[in-house]
Amino acid sequence: MPRDDIMIFAKANRKEVEVVDDFLESYCQWSGQLINKGMKTLITSVAQAIPEYSFSTAAVPMTICNKLDATTRRFWWNPKKLNGSYLAWKSWEVLCLPKDASGLGFRQANMFNQALLAKLTWLIASKKKSLCLDALRSKCKVVLALFSVVEKAIDFWKDPWIAEFKPKPRDPNMLCESLRVVDLIVHGSNTWNFDLLSTLVDNESITAIAKVKPIWFRRNWSLYSERLPLVSGADFLKFVINPPISLACSLDLKLIKEQTTIHLALTLECIWNLRNQAMHNAQKINLLAVLTNLDLRIREHCQSFLTVGNQHIRETVVLSPPPPRVVKLNVDAGFTNDNASIAVVARDSFGAILQCWSKCCNTTDPCIAEALAVVWALQLASLEKLVDIQVEGDAQVCINAINGPTVDIPWKILPVISNVKVLASTFNSRSFVWVRQSANFVVHSLAKEASAFPACFHCNNSNLSPSVHEAWIRDLG
Repeated sequence: MPRDDIMIFAKANRKEVEVVDDFLESYCQWSGQLINKGMKTLITSVAQAIPEYSFSTAAVPMTICNKLDATTRRFWWNPKKLNGSYLAWKSWEVLCLPKDASGLGFRQANMFNQALLAKLTWLIASKKKSLCLDALRSKCKVVLALFSVVEKAIDFWKDPWIAEFKPKPRDPNMLCESLRVVDLIVHGSNTWNFDLLSTLVDNESITAIAKVKPIWFRRNWSLYSERLPLVSGADFLKFVINPPISLACSLDLKLIKEQTTIHLALTLECIWNLRNQAMHNAQKINLLAVLTNLDLRIREHCQSFLTVGNQHIRETVVLSPPPPRVVKLNVDAGFTNDNASIAVVARDSFGAILQCWSKCCNTTDPCIAEALAVVWALQLASLEKLVDIQVEGDAQVCINAINGPTVDIPWKILPVISNVKVLASTFNSRSFVWVRQSANFVVHSLAKEASAFPACFHCNNSNLSPSVHEAWIRDLG
């Protein structure tokens, strides 16, 4: 060791470290020199190494990741203060760049978490053999097939599907045979089959299960394009019309194939429309709004295959006039260039158009836009002093929410639907009916054109646009 170097010995505890730290601070103040305490090494080997295991096994919330980054950033720029403001000469994003890109190679917590989870996902999907990965594949119910439909095979008695609770049989001597959770859900309504549950479990278990909101999707399938043996357009068409489903559950094969065909057709139509918008119209595309709208369309089409027991819902294919002295209000929403527009068309009992309204609304969510269209229809009916009304729309989610109990209303449209029910109570008679888009085409055409108008648009049957007038004539025919 050179003569001018000093070796300091201390015990590995907090008190000794504080003594050494105070000594070094005093030396710096006395000599005017600065000591490199290895802050970068402390950050990379301690602050960013401790959470590595948690990051590699679970998705850490963004709030925690931001707090970790904030603590590390403060330690780098001002390690002496735990609170208060400080001057950061470079942004955290720059410090996290690689060294060859003028950064320091620090890690952003959220990106590090996603990278480790992606690595774990790849190890599972690549069929790498190990005891740990085999256990994960079994737990996550991983399916690696060309095209498969599976039900959620969660065991009702064995799997921990309720937090900190395990269902107890009604009869302690009852043999708990294998039972899937999905078999206890009323398909199509996302509610529990309490009649069946009451014969299986005790009251305490029923109370715990009632706190869990069941959601069951009938389209649990995966599609891998690189594994499709498709050579020509005819092969692709056959694949859509007659999908090669490997059914691993006790579902209606014909029904699943029909729903899958609808799913594929609507998805391909959406992709083709987006391609045309991007290539020919150079339009800016809101992918979140497009995917949400696509999911809503798929749900409505697939639900039309189910037997609907709700008396307020009927499958109308063509226009049907309302009862005498009742005004029908057709509502719909449209999307163009990331803008939502809503429209309302009022008809008499003979099917004639009385008035039309359309305007833009500030939302990119199709479900919220459809609900806002219903609210606007009720407000317009109140201004026109209508007494008996019938509201029709092709958004089954909204119509079900209006006619159903409050507990089943999706949370994102709950305030809007609550406003609908308050406004509806002011009319002498009112009804809300779901119809297919083919019976709602006039207002659908009007909603698509509404984005071209800068403000609220109002007309009657004498000055309809050509596309809306053509749709109206087709309805009357």
